[in-house]
Amino acid sequence: MGIGFRIKFFLGIHKKKILALLIIVPIIAGTAFFVVPPAVATVQSNVTTNRFLNMPDESFLYDFDYLVTAMEENWPFFNLSISANGVDVHELADNMRAILQDPDIDIGGPHGFADLLREHFIWPIDGLGHFRAIWQYQEYFDSLQFTINELQWGVHNFDNVFDGVGLWLEQMVRDETVMFYTTLRDAGGSSLATELPPSGYISVLEAEILEEGRIALLEVNRMIHFWWDPWGGAEMARYQARMHNFYHNIADYEHLIIDMRGNPGGMHLHFDIYVVSPLIDNIITMPGYVFYLDGYHSNLGRETFDMQRLGMNDNNRLYVRPDIELPFLDSDINFGHAVANNYSIWPARLWGQYVESIREPIEFDGKVWILVDGRTASAAEAAAAILKYNDVATLVGENTRGLFGTTYHPNGAIISLPNTGIMLRIDTAYYTDAFGRPFQGYGITPNIFNHPGMDAMETVLALIAAENY
Repeated sequence: MGIGFRIKFFLGIHKKKILALLIIVPIIAGTAFFVVPPAVATVQSNVTTNRFLNMPDESFLYDFDYLVTAMEENWPFFNLSISANGVDVHELADNMRAILQDPDIDIGGPHGFADLLREHFIWPIDGLGHFRAIWQYQEYFDSLQFTINELQWGVHNFDNVFDGVGLWLEQMVRDETVMFYTTLRDAGGSSLATELPPSGYISVLEAEILEEGRIALLEVNRMIHFWWDPWGGAEMARYQARMHNFYHNIADYEHLIIDMRGNPGGMHLHFDIYVVSPLIDNIITMPGYVFYLDGYHSNLGRETFDMQRLGMNDNNRLYVRPDIELPFLDSDINFGHAVANNYSIWPARLWGQYVESIREPIEFDGKVWILVDGRTASAAEAAAAILKYNDVATLVGENTRGLFGTTYHPNGAIISLPNTGIMLRIDTAYYTDAFGRPFQGYGITPNIFNHPGMDAMETVLALIAAENY
């Protein structure tokens, strides 16, 4: 029999088996193509995760020294914390190193290191100069989305602002950073693993009439970012209408009390446009200085600050001589750069290109009071300071918190630790008034302190009742 006959005979007998193989083999191959690589990736991911969670203790000491060096080069409060809040950062750093080098202490991996870092180093100086760490996955995720949106939408006009935004994003998407926050989310056992508690809705502003025809009250509970705050959009239009109607109704009142106690800050554009505009005829400014150290993040912030000043073509903003004296600061601080600046609030009519449908201007000529306390912070105390400096309002209450400044990049540097990926934020800019007196760490002093046994509201109402103002 020829070979051809044998092949036909074989195919005839095994036809069904061959057909089955022709069907099954591609299925198996296709299944393997889709199943094997993900399985391999899962194994590799598990190996990487286990290696990350079992990181050697030397890595944590390296991360901590990296953080301290970055702070020393870029964070003005590294040598000013004692005068600002009585805490010696150098001493805290030495104590933290001793803990990390103690053989009897089980650090407990990256999350345990984060716990130790938070308790022994972060908490004593938390908030000073906007220094803070990101402890929850949700906060990390929100910050990442915020930065991506900013790059996509391109709200800035200056190249090195984009450099700052790009640097933030570069830090946030590092493998180590993603690993830290995703394992933190999945951990459950670490004290850091809990999600942010529900914040609920905190209204930006509430209006009230305290005495018909005479005394009105605005409670400004928080600031927002005009473009980014989720409270914005359609709600912003309603807010604008509410404020217009409110000022229209109180145009002839004698007193307006603006309660900013407990306001943690944010961005004060909405406050400038909708709250302050009826109180001013033109731009109001408060001269001051911004100081920077000589680190990479500090220089990026300073360069952006200079470019923004030049881009705005504001002739009142000038360079400062580098030898400006700071008689109110510790002598061991050595700023590399100083820039003069006017902190400004513009009336609504000058925001026309950004704000749609500005209503017709309404002027309020009564007495304006602003209530402040030790929780009034950041943008809230900056706005209060400008209004005080220009005699637009009388501040009543207690010294504000002393967070005048911003973590808005690039003045706000974000640091991702090399091994653990933990992210921390610091403010690289140090703000003072025109006499070199610091805002940060000390706060804004009110015109009138609370009367004995009274809070700020009671003090104002007592002053009004006594017709002292």
